[in-house]
Amino acid sequence: MKNFKKVLALGLAFMMAFATVACGENAASTGNNKDGSVVSEESSDTWKIGGIGPTTGGAAVYGMAVQYGAQIAVDEINAAGGINGKLVEFKFADDENNAEKSVNAYNSLKDWNMQILLGTVTSTPCVAVAAETAADNMFLLTPSGS
Repeated sequence: MKNFKKVLALGLAFMMAFATVACGENAASTGNNKDGSVVSEESSDTWKIGGIGPTTGGAAVYGMAVQYGAQIAVDEINAAGGINGKLVEFKFADDENNAEKSVNAYNSLKDWNMQILLGTVTSTPCVAVAAETAADNMFLLTPSGS
């Protein structure tokens, strides 16, 4: 029952993040890179959600719980027709509870054209990635980092 409540809370937080993005949907979105150049991204047929957390090592149980819970939410959302007709793609990267690997995972997901980041799961990597997401104006929702 305790695990069910955690998964339910994660699912609700995940859906709130989707609702925030879906309500602000435009035909094109613009943002700034770290160097100040303007980036324009055309609307696509999918939402790309990235996640970062440990799936190997001593803290793997936390990362895997978040990965599986988020995948369940994505599958349910896609089965219901997506968000405003757009399906959700979800990609989760292992950071082994390491700040440097977490930043590398973030950059890899950003190169994949991720639009929202779910994670990181653990606190130290979250602090490292938070600075990057703030500089990139990327929406970050951590399920458990403090």
